[in-house]
Amino acid sequence: SFSWDAHKLMGVPLTTAAILVKQDDALTECCGGGGSNYLFHADQYAHLNLGPASLQCGRRADALKVWLSWKDLGNEGYAQQVDHLQELRQYCVEQINTNPNFEKIAPAPYLNVLFQFKPDHISDESILAKLNISICQTMAHNGGPFVDYASYHGRTGIRLILANELTTADDIDRFLQHCNATGNKLLTEML
Repeated sequence: SFSWDAHKLMGVPLTTAAILVKQDDALTECCGGGGSNYLFHADQYAHLNLGPASLQCGRRADALKVWLSWKDLGNEGYAQQVDHLQELRQYCVEQINTNPNFEKIAPAPYLNVLFQFKPDHISDESILAKLNISICQTMAHNGGPFVDYASYHGRTGIRLILANELTTADDIDRFLQHCNATGNKLLTEML
């Protein structure tokens, strides 16, 4: 069994996600909790109704959107898109590693980069958590980059997801500059 979500990496709507299982009744057992007689009828067409085996009732994975996107971009286009995003992730990690105010706090093998604004003179994780959450909130409030925060092994940092194929290295640089400037400004306000 495996799941495939074309949503983030391939840039298609969320409803394109699919779960494939070996046992043909596994999803019905998992999702068909009963109480749905008004939706699903035990008639001669019941075997054709995939709704009871769907996480979203009657909504199935929308393969048309994936197919149309794939027809437009082709294998080569999607390969270039994925390679570009992986290169951007590597570039972002390198920029974080060279900035003394930043520290990568989780492995970044895919397109999620979790890092912390961490000036040398602050080591208290509770203070760093508040500071990094404030960086995310302040940037969004001021019309800057909108990014979320997350925790990993008790450390909270800024969570960048690289999913937009139009993102450039310059965008990464500007984003990190925003994080650094916002963090430094918040530090001066704290002192």
